[in-house]
Amino acid sequence: MQKEDGLQEKLKDWQSFHDELFKESDRACVVLSAAYLDESLRVLLTNYFVDDNKAVKNFIGGPESLTAPLGSFASRITAAYCLGLIDKIQYNDLHTIRKIRNLFAHGLQGLSFEDPKVTRECKKLRTHLFAPFQKEIRSEFQLSVVILATDIDVYAKETLKSRCTSPDYYGDLLKRINEGPIGPASL
Repeated sequence: MQKEDGLQEKLKDWQSFHDELFKESDRACVVLSAAYLDESLRVLLTNYFVDDNKAVKNFIGGPESLTAPLGSFASRITAAYCLGLIDKIQYNDLHTIRKIRNLFAHGLQGLSFEDPKVTRECKKLRTHLFAPFQKEIRSEFQLSVVILATDIDVYAKETLKSRCTSPDYYGDLLKRINEGPIGPASL
C-alpha cells in the first residue's frame, strides 16, 4: 500500500508540474523546467551512490546547495553522463536546457522563445524528435523537458536496484584475523 501511495504522490507532483509548465510565461516555463530536471538528476545520483546519506549529501548537496562538488545543474549533468546513467543525447539536451535557462535567468529584459538566441539553442534539442512533430519552439522545448524528466525519474527508480556499495576492506581483514592465524600468505 505504501508503494502505491508513493506512486500516487509522484503522479500528483508530475501532474502539478506539467500543469504549471504549460500555463506559465516563457521565462517561468524555462526556469521551472531546469529546476525540475536539476532536482531529478540530484535524486538519480543520490540513488546511485552508496547508501550513506551524510556523505552523499556532502557530495551532491541538497536542492538548494551549490557548494557541494555536484551541487550545480552542470556538474550533475556531467556526472550522470560520466557514470553511464544518461546517454549522449540526454547529456547534450540537458546542457542545452541549462544554457537556455541561463539566457532567461540572467537576462534583465524579458526573453521569449521567439528570441533568435533562444530559438537557436532550442533547435539543438534532440529528445523531442522521438515523439510526434511539434510546430512551435516552445512546444518542442516542453516536449523535450517532459521526455527527459520522465526518463530520469524512471532511471532514478531503477538505479536503486543497482546502487553502489562501499567495500569493507578493514572489516574483511578483521574478520580473517579473528578466524585464525594471519600472515602474508593469507592476505
